Amino acid sequence: MVIANSFAKNQIAMASEEQSLNQPALPEYVAAICLKYPFSLGHREFSASRTVAEDLQKINQLASGVISQYSFIHHSKYNTRNPDGSVEPGIQIAQLMSSYELTVRNPTFESFHFDILNGLYEKYEDYFKSLIGVSVSEAVNICLTIGDYIESQFTMAMTRCRNAIKEHYEEIIAYKRRGTIPKNFYPPEMLAEYKNMQDHHIRMNFEQSMQTYEMVMMGETLSFSAKSIAAIENIDVEKVQKFLDILSLEFGIGGETIGPEIMSPLKDRPLVKHTDRYIVPSVALLDYSLDRLFQKYLLKDAKARDKYKQHRHDFLLDKGMEYLVEVLKDAVYYKNLTYENGELDGLIIYDNYVFLIEAKGHIISDRAKSGYIDRVKKDIKEVITGSYNQAIRSFNLLYGKQDVVFKNKKGEKIIIDGTRFQNAFFISLMLEDFSAFSCNLKVNNPLGLFTKETFPWIVSLYDLRAVCEHMEGPSYFIHYLHRRKVFFSFEKFMISDEIDILGYYLTRNLWFGDMIESTYERSNVIFLESMADAFDKYYAYKDGRVSRFYPKMKHYSVQPIKNLVKALEDSSLSFSKDAAVQILEFGTKTKKDLIEKINLIKKKFSKDKKNHDFRLTGSDYNGKSWMLSYWVAPLEDGMLEFFENFVNQKYKEYPVDRYVAILDSGIKDYRFVKVINKQKKITYV
Repeated sequence: MVIANSFAKNQIAMASEEQSLNQPALPEYVAAICLKYPFSLGHREFSASRTVAEDLQKINQLASGVISQYSFIHHSKYNTRNPDGSVEPGIQIAQLMSSYELTVRNPTFESFHFDILNGLYEKYEDYFKSLIGVSVSEAVNICLTIGDYIESQFTMAMTRCRNAIKEHYEEIIAYKRRGTIPKNFYPPEMLAEYKNMQDHHIRMNFEQSMQTYEMVMMGETLSFSAKSIAAIENIDVEKVQKFLDILSLEFGIGGETIGPEIMSPLKDRPLVKHTDRYIVPSVALLDYSLDRLFQKYLLKDAKARDKYKQHRHDFLLDKGMEYLVEVLKDAVYYKNLTYENGELDGLIIYDNYVFLIEAKGHIISDRAKSGYIDRVKKDIKEVITGSYNQAIRSFNLLYGKQDVVFKNKKGEKIIIDGTRFQNAFFISLMLEDFSAFSCNLKVNNPLGLFTKETFPWIVSLYDLRAVCEHMEGPSYFIHYLHRRKVFFSFEKFMISDEIDILGYYLTRNLWFGDMIESTYERSNVIFLESMADAFDKYYAYKDGRVSRFYPKMKHYSVQPIKNLVKALEDSSLSFSKDAAVQILEFGTKTKKDLIEKINLIKKKFSKDKKNHDFRLTGSDYNGKSWMLSYWVAPLEDGMLEFFENFVNQKYKEYPVDRYVAILDSGIKDYRFVKVINKQKKITYV
């Protein structure tokens, strides 16, 4: 009963369709305490029916208080500051990683994790049947069914409770007012008491009684048997039983730990078993534990281990490239390239942009997740430093050089002209979440790992998917990566994970000029609030977990700007994406000014069919200057040459850091003829 009610309060919050799941670690901690002792019905502890709800609430509050205190103590034991006041990144990452592991479950959306589980392990379908009783897909479906079954049972219980309250209230009111004999039995003294009670007190009495009944029965309501799950999935009950037992703990396991454990036994065995029934303290641990279970078997198997590690890498690269190429439409891409003394996992060429991708299927150790500094530093070195150096070697080979030769897996030569690239992005793909590192390491980090220009995007496959799904076009994605680098050049901003970064990009371009002007200088740290709630609700609706509609977040730019960006992207002209990215970079006032001026010169052009143009100038956050020229002109002989000569001359007169010029021949719509992008060469290495 205690475990079930803690779970219902803290894990079925989405049933209200108004909240995100809260405190998943709380019912886990309550279950861990209960598991220390033999099973008990609780009739000694819960001796008064009228105080059951209050008693359960006290248990919840006490558990919440313990977790909060433990989290604070754990967080405080790390001295993250050097004597000079600077942050020691290795210690800070250990602190954040372990604190995150303590309270956060599955830092992605449920459907994302199950999709990856299916994709990553589908080749091992038959391998696991002999080990755990069911195949990979059957194991995943069983976990999904358990979640659906529990939610369905809870919903039925709440409906039953509401119906019982209504039934009893209405028949007692009928008895009180008209003397109608109730269908249900009530002792005479109770009926006499109801006669003298106010109506709202009668309702309150039934609400308390029925809710208490459901609380007392919650363990039975939310628990399930292997037989019930087997019937739903149409799998032999013995196979389901074997699988559920592998994922189960039983009461009376003992132990002396009083506080929450970062790597709790429930992370490997998330079911609690008593007799022939099971309950889940935290549904969020089901797919988490399934991933760990599959890993454990494959890594212990000497014959399968190395092939599995290679498969993790290949799956990560293939899936990551799929997401990237989908958003960077019409890009040219290559995988698994080699060259003398080096290799490159992925290369994407898009206009004058080049993306260098390294995939690391590395499994972050439990010791690192627990906050051991030595292991955290080792994982950083193995995962990040290695992949980053590999990408830099590849870039050095390529940048500014003509006819650079790579070879693909088949041994075929791939010749690439590195002189065409003006902008480069470095992407380190991870299969596991590494937010404690990727969202807290700044451009000017004490580790000295990256320069401002080569600062990489370290991203999990889950977050990559979410980011790509929220980009309205390739220019937004390029702009996102640019703004992300700018954001991490500010030392004082603290943010939790990539989804928050995405949210702030969509709502404000990841630009915090207001905070920088008002509070940045007088603050030691600026914590940015989580943006996860909007994404959680959207994906809950998209995945069919709630019926209420929640919209997908979109970039805040007004529609006329989005139309202009889309038209530039669709033109397929060289440098059109540079122009689109520059326009997205503009502030709200500049964007408004741009659209107004375009409309004005198009109106003039529609009347006289003569050339009209304007220029906008400004500078970005670090003082780099930019200029944009926009022309509307007829497609006459010599116009294109005249436009190019004019732009070249202006660039000589005003040698800004970036100069974008657009030639448009459309009257009402956009008909781009030429886009010129001139920028000072970026020194990457």
